Amino acid sequence: MTQTPLTRIRSLSRKMKLLIALAAVGFAAALAYLAWMVAFDIEGLKVLIARYPLSGTYPLALSGRALGGLAALAVANSILITAGIWTLWAMFDHFEKGDIFSERSGVLLRRTGYLALIGGISSLLSRTLAILVATYDNPPGQKMLSIGISSTDIGLFILAGLLFVLGHIMVIAAGIEADNRSFV
Repeated sequence: MTQTPLTRIRSLSRKMKLLIALAAVGFAAALAYLAWMVAFDIEGLKVLIARYPLSGTYPLALSGRALGGLAALAVANSILITAGIWTLWAMFDHFEKGDIFSERSGVLLRRTGYLALIGGISSLLSRTLAILVATYDNPPGQKMLSIGISSTDIGLFILAGLLFVLGHIMVIAAGIEADNRSFV
């Protein structure tokens, strides 16, 4: 038995929603683990910060002020990630309901592109600010400012532009379709 294109899209949308839900659960678990480390293992958190996000940045003076600054960056990025997860969920929910080439789906796709672009910019700024914040309390001559862009960042910018343009095209096409229906 062959599936119709709409049935395949609905099936794919359900699978994508499952992946998004798994990503959301993993993200929530990581945040809960970090909150636990802040409450019960601050020295372990300092080691984790030095090893992963700031690897190669030495010496680090992770004072209370530095940890507060890093926490503020983490909260800002968490809000952005949560908005992205919600937008993707809503978009695939519309697709699952058969609302594929509508203005609302186009708006959600365009918003996904916006969020990906903001996420790319945030990634660049967060790495730079995190290194600056973590080394701010170092003695004079040992503070660091590091700015870098990777091929992953460039790929994210290209993807963000593509999503934005496709979403915008869907919004325009939905408007043209609505105008054509009004004439018939």
